[in-house]
Amino acid sequence: MVEIDKQIYILKFLISAMPEFIKLKEADRIRLFNAVKDKSKLMWKDLAINLSIGKSMLSKYFTGKCDIPLGIYAKLEKIGGIQIEKKETVMKYSYKEKELKKPTMGSKLAEVLGVLNGDGHLAPLKYEACVVGSILEQDYYRHLKELFEEVFNLEFKVFAVSETVVKLRCYSKNLVEFLHADYKLPKGNKIGKLRIPKQVYIKKVWLKNYIRGLFDTDGCIFIRRGKDIAINIASADARFLSEIKRAMESLNLKASIFQEHMYIYKKDHVKRFFEIIQPANSKHLKRYEIFKKQASIA
Repeated sequence: MVEIDKQIYILKFLISAMPEFIKLKEADRIRLFNAVKDKSKLMWKDLAINLSIGKSMLSKYFTGKCDIPLGIYAKLEKIGGIQIEKKETVMKYSYKEKELKKPTMGSKLAEVLGVLNGDGHLAPLKYEACVVGSILEQDYYRHLKELFEEVFNLEFKVFAVSETVVKLRCYSKNLVEFLHADYKLPKGNKIGKLRIPKQVYIKKVWLKNYIRGLFDTDGCIFIRRGKDIAINIASADARFLSEIKRAMESLNLKASIFQEHMYIYKKDHVKRFFEIIQPANSKHLKRYEIFKKQASIA
């Protein structure tokens, strides 16, 4: 009898620990999402970010391919100012190891590797792959979310860590182990362990995209001597910095190193850098246009 009671207790505990999902009839589901869209005035990608989910997952909730987690459903009702009376609550195990699409080397993967070697991090214990940046770069982090999800076929979340910091994140043991084993991206502390993955060197276009991801997250552009535009990528890893310099030179971009910084100073090489690398972070592009005007006036 005691054993039966114990089993019943365990069963009740497992059921109570199972997350709740909401299943809606098609008409109610459409009514809910129409109300959300009308009230919020948000594009679907912006609504997805607001809910801290991927655009593809939001689409699955909208089409009924996936039941809606209770927490997200509550947010949708609040945003839409609507309550659906007839809804079914279902319970299911939520954890499932994410199915990683192991990508072959290409331009998009090369850019992702550059991003991760810039402001990215692989956590060895909780298997988190993340990128951290300024809250002012939300447009760029939307770009990163779409890029990472396309490359790996996994869901990444973008959310504000604080008033100044935004984070792109995915928990996946398969992803972290893949990046570490196949491309030698370091887990945990990166100092002294960073290297440009050897696969990136196979094609110049892949190297360009790698540099784009690295510069977009870990580089900057500034004015020196009151008129000259300069490019900088910083790293405390001297060997990695030397690799970046050699990579620039292989793309016919003259670079130099001083302490923990790699610089491109020459006017024509700065111009060529933006033409070749084509940064995706609007922060750099806007600063470049402003600095060009300042340089022409000086």
